[in-house]
Amino acid sequence: MALLSQAFTLGPVQSAAPVARLTTKPVPTMREAPDRGAPSALAVAATALAAGVAVKRRTAVRPADKRAAGAATVSMKAGAETGFDLTGKVAIVTGASRGIGAAIAERLAKAGAVVVGTATSDSGAEAISKRFEGDLQGEGMKLDVTDSDNVAEIVKAVTEKYGAPDILVNNAGITKDTLMMRMKEEAWLDVINTNLNSVFRMTKAASKGMTKKRWGRIISISSVVGSMGNVGQSNYAAAKAGMDGWTRAMAREIGSRGITVNSVAPGFIDTDMTADLPAEWKEKLLENVPVKRLGDPGEIADAVLFLASPAAGYDFRLPATPCTSTAACTWLKRTSSQFPRCSEGLTSFAFPVSVLATLC
Repeated sequence: MALLSQAFTLGPVQSAAPVARLTTKPVPTMREAPDRGAPSALAVAATALAAGVAVKRRTAVRPADKRAAGAATVSMKAGAETGFDLTGKVAIVTGASRGIGAAIAERLAKAGAVVVGTATSDSGAEAISKRFEGDLQGEGMKLDVTDSDNVAEIVKAVTEKYGAPDILVNNAGITKDTLMMRMKEEAWLDVINTNLNSVFRMTKAASKGMTKKRWGRIISISSVVGSMGNVGQSNYAAAKAGMDGWTRAMAREIGSRGITVNSVAPGFIDTDMTADLPAEWKEKLLENVPVKRLGDPGEIADAVLFLASPAAGYDFRLPATPCTSTAACTWLKRTSSQFPRCSEGLTSFAFPVSVLATLC
């Protein structure tokens, strides 16, 4: 997964808590940034392979900076430890009755979200609901992602019962594999309609509430087949490649509204879709996999959890304490003569990433 980590921007907040957020351009010198009101998270389209990513940051913090910061403690480490909390969030996961979708729904629910998982049948929806019995919050609902009216009905039902969705995971998908010369038009259209057009339908319906909140996470489950192709899967490859292009476009289109748009492109995962492959086919596939095994649905769910969380929004919220603005102002006055009247809650400026850990 590509990580864009150049600089943080600290801007004014109408409440009391300044917000530090990641931008994609380096900030070599101090300069005043335009006042645009409360900042929103930057959306970055990231086609993420399901793999663990470890990021280490080492920042020297001087004693003087610690004293200026006071008792409050905010660090990158603390953000990483608490950034996956989804308490109070509402998520919709399509195709959640089994495989990757089931793992994603469970992972988001365990992180505190209320999760509505969808399935194409009543029995599938019931199976999802049973998994949410106990401490996990959520339920299963029957949904035909190829039907725009049905999509609108489900999003409305979720909104009325739990609140507007904050997180949308476009996971529903099918395969109808055959060589292109033998493929019937119906097989082509079915895969495109279910795997690609559904993303348009679901996002159009679910993003309205996100736009009003100015916070949202849209994650689509793509595939490496979308970038590398595969014999007998021209319809599937076209749908996934289209999904990735759509992701990049939407990230630019609605990022200013605090909504991030990402896709996760798994390799071959151990699900019922791969269980029927002949043993010799699997052996051939694994020859090109460095770890020499199929992926686990839980590994994909971990990647989705990160992308669904505040930690993936490049939006680090500092606590509403005098320390946040006071320490920032102290640093500004010491390093720049442009801010002699810096006061709590009234600043909008950019600063090097190494300064974040010195503020509080």
